[in-house]
Amino acid sequence: CSDYQFNNAGYYNFLYPSFKSLEFGEGLTEIPDQLFEVCSIRNELKFPKSLRRIGYRAFCNAGTGTNKLVIPENVEYIGSYAFGDYPGSSLPYSGSTVLSKLTFLSNKLTYIGGAAFDIKGVEELEIPSSLKNMAQAFYNIENLRYVKCNPIAPPGDGTPFGEAAVYVPSGSGASYR
Repeated sequence: CSDYQFNNAGYYNFLYPSFKSLEFGEGLTEIPDQLFEVCSIRNELKFPKSLRRIGYRAFCNAGTGTNKLVIPENVEYIGSYAFGDYPGSSLPYSGSTVLSKLTFLSNKLTYIGGAAFDIKGVEELEIPSSLKNMAQAFYNIENLRYVKCNPIAPPGDGTPFGEAAVYVPSGSGASYR
């Protein structure tokens, strides 16, 4: 496969294809669970502003050539393993989307599921203030140096950022301890 543009994604899985790039058309609000699991996306992955939900394992084990990912402004939910590896998977392995830059434009994002992102190359991360639960969303965090948490209350259990310096809103430091 080469270039594709999707305006409406169905509830099925594209089994093992390779895409040069994926651009989702405006009006799409959801990428269903496991839709692009084990696909290869060699270059760019672009989401529309209308996107609200990225499902469970939507791009799981779908190694991509892109190392930068932008989550658009209206996304409210990102499911577990959305861009990561699913442990114990019997599916042919394409690899996770190992990111060097992850940008959240959304001020509506409230949930990120467990192991949603492999951020091996990310050094800086900013968590949107709207986030309420992030259930150990990030893994492979050994290069993470700086995290800016904008939520007043911690959006998850414990400190999911390893040894990174974590900056929190003024007056909320005690709630993050």
